[in-house]
Amino acid sequence: MAKVILSIDIDWVENWNQTQELLKKVSPRIKNGEFKNILVSQYHKDMKKLIEDTDEDVFVLNIDHHHDIAYEGSCPLEDVVRSCNWLGYYIKQGKVKGAIWVANRDSNMVNWEACGVSMEALDIHFDLDIVDKFKFDSLFICQSPHYITESEPAFGAWLGLKTVIDLYTNEN
Repeated sequence: MAKVILSIDIDWVENWNQTQELLKKVSPRIKNGEFKNILVSQYHKDMKKLIEDTDEDVFVLNIDHHHDIAYEGSCPLEDVVRSCNWLGYYIKQGKVKGAIWVANRDSNMVNWEACGVSMEALDIHFDLDIVDKFKFDSLFICQSPHYITESEPAFGAWLGLKTVIDLYTNEN
């Protein structure tokens, strides 16, 4: 059985409706103790702590404005895990066996096959209802500090999730 990780990059949040929707989907799961592991970080490359520390196959549901496979030229898929290529790196290494990307309608759908990862490696959705179809083992929240300071809705989502984590867990 695969380890299932819910990964949330706060840069996905573009408006107050998304803030509210994200908090409604995730907060009850935190409060009810669904996640065995919760990791909060400023940078997505720190996902390696959840992926590399397991012998199980990994499935990721990634809520993010960016696909994080790789970007030809600016963030190539190489032998180094970076915040802009972490998902592509682990798919190519065979550690992540499946992934869903919950994107925004204005997210960059660049063809990442040129970076060595099949387009079929990532199932793309635009609705958070997909979250309801999974039971998760771990939660990763990426703050994206460069983005959060420019977006009140993103900051609201960050503050809401962090508050629920602080109130209902001993993780952070």
